[in-house]
Amino acid sequence: MCYVLPKDEGAKLTFTILKLIHMAALVMAGGAMVGSVLLMRQMVANPGPPPPMVRSVMKVLGPLGLAAVILLWLSGLGMAYNKYGGLAIGPWFYAKLVGATVVLLCVVVMSVIAFRAEKAGVPPDLKLMHMISIVSRGGLALALISAVIQFQ
Repeated sequence: MCYVLPKDEGAKLTFTILKLIHMAALVMAGGAMVGSVLLMRQMVANPGPPPPMVRSVMKVLGPLGLAAVILLWLSGLGMAYNKYGGLAIGPWFYAKLVGATVVLLCVVVMSVIAFRAEKAGVPPDLKLMHMISIVSRGGLALALISAVIQFQ
């Protein structure tokens, strides 16, 4: 015998699962961001090719951050449609989307830069990566502050 959840209960369960995915992705993205910033600071302070261990960690952090941001987008859109029926939620939600878009674009651009540098066998342009990471942190701040205001 199979238990079928009533429509309201099914929607609540779906929202809860999406929210768990969203929170896990937020932790993943935060870890990737902090790790990348710490490694980048060390690379700038110590010019020259990074040691193999640093390169291997960077190869993990980049894709992890990108995967986390994609999961944040997918779960966030799923929650918006599940709970509100769409994206017409409010002005602070739109500000959150702007911040999240900035983060997504920055992560994609940094991933492309890192991939091309790895393929060419040269280190990525650290000054450019640093500037992009600052813009990304601004987008993150906008997304987080706007979400807190919108969903208080």
